[in-house]
Amino acid sequence: MRAERPLIPTYALRLSGVFVLVFAAITSLMILLIYALAVRALDRETDGVIEAELQGLVEQYRSGGLAAMAQVIGERAQASGGSGDVYLLVDPESRPVAGNIAAWPGQGTLAERWIEFHVTVARGASFESRTVRAGVFRLASGHRLLVGTDIHEREAFKTRIAWTLLASLLVVIATGALLGAWMNRHVLRRVEAISTAGHEIVEGNFHRRLPRSGTGDEFDSLAANLNDMLDRVEQLTAALRFVIDATAHDLRGPLNRMRARIDAGLRSGDPATTHRALEDNLKDAEALDRTLAMLLRIAQAQGGSASVETASVDLGQLAVEVVELYEPVAAERGIELDVQGCESAVLHGSRQLLAQALSNLIENSLKFTPPGGRVELRVQRGAAGLDLIVADDGPGIPAADRERALERCVRLTGAEQAPGSGLGLSLVAAVARMHHATLTLDDNHPGLRIVLRFPVKPAAVQLRTSARIARATPA
Repeated sequence: MRAERPLIPTYALRLSGVFVLVFAAITSLMILLIYALAVRALDRETDGVIEAELQGLVEQYRSGGLAAMAQVIGERAQASGGSGDVYLLVDPESRPVAGNIAAWPGQGTLAERWIEFHVTVARGASFESRTVRAGVFRLASGHRLLVGTDIHEREAFKTRIAWTLLASLLVVIATGALLGAWMNRHVLRRVEAISTAGHEIVEGNFHRRLPRSGTGDEFDSLAANLNDMLDRVEQLTAALRFVIDATAHDLRGPLNRMRARIDAGLRSGDPATTHRALEDNLKDAEALDRTLAMLLRIAQAQGGSASVETASVDLGQLAVEVVELYEPVAAERGIELDVQGCESAVLHGSRQLLAQALSNLIENSLKFTPPGGRVELRVQRGAAGLDLIVADDGPGIPAADRERALERCVRLTGAEQAPGSGLGLSLVAAVARMHHATLTLDDNHPGLRIVLRFPVKPAAVQLRTSARIARATPA
């Protein structure tokens, strides 16, 4: 079922909006700063030109007097034509002496150093109002000198700068909004894919996993971690289901037999019959206890339970110790039991489960090897890792049944009468999966050859001398 989109803005959209607003605010501040610096530079340049013109005229006054300065003002005013330069020299009573404007500007007070005012100029058949910025200098004689220039072009340039910067700001905001919308769509698509997969898992598709784009971004990391968690949950669920199913399957028969014996003993009233029923029930109870213990160990291995303690295990030494436990059994059945270990055969794993797997392999081999036969257990280093090999002289397993032999509660043809619950090899397979090992069943010509290959780093090792643990002469 596809998740519906929320009516309120998504978190990614809100986050994008915040980023756009912050970016727009910072860009606006930068644009205002650029505009202020540009205007200041233009004003400084204009004021510098006016100040230089004023100082030039003042030097004329100091060197040639008022008449010389008035003559220069008249010449420059006449030469300025329509350039927009303004000159005016007035006496102490503000009467014009020289210049190209009729009177002192009304909006400029006498005390101001810099003034701005408007003048009307002829442009062909029409008149235009222009803004003039001028500097004022008071002479020692009481006369005042005004020098200014038309700043219409400067104001127009400032306006163009303002509009250009405003347009840039709008472009930046629009680009940020588009990128935010794209990011929101991209993020929402990824979130919807993960949400859809999550809904499928909730609805019962436990094999479904969260999709990954392959870019290695944060979503891929999140999906990988969640997929690992789902794999772990699936393992634990499978282990729990296995224990429940196997327990129901393996307990039903013995419990029915025990109930039938108890009922028969109670009905007969014969002490001997009751005694035999109790003995048989005790055997079934012991078998049930072994079966339950085996099922729990298989569940631990399949689920990778956190309660399973792991440490460095010397597999060669462990093989020798386990084989020594089965010496009396091998001697009683007249079977030769050999072990060949190797030094530095160390791996990281569960010593308890590895020992149980070794015990199951040896028990199976002893169970199906005829008297006078031979069971060999060997630990050796290979190019692909550390190999644990168990070989016997029994009837073996046909190639077509080898995969099925690793399943729980499977009794192959010819093995129905042999004691056991059919869980031995399934435990070995579970322990192999827990330790990331490969389990292979081959012919031993004759017999069965089982190879457990653990992926450990190669190391320089020496084979120990073959140690014959038990050999008995066939009866």
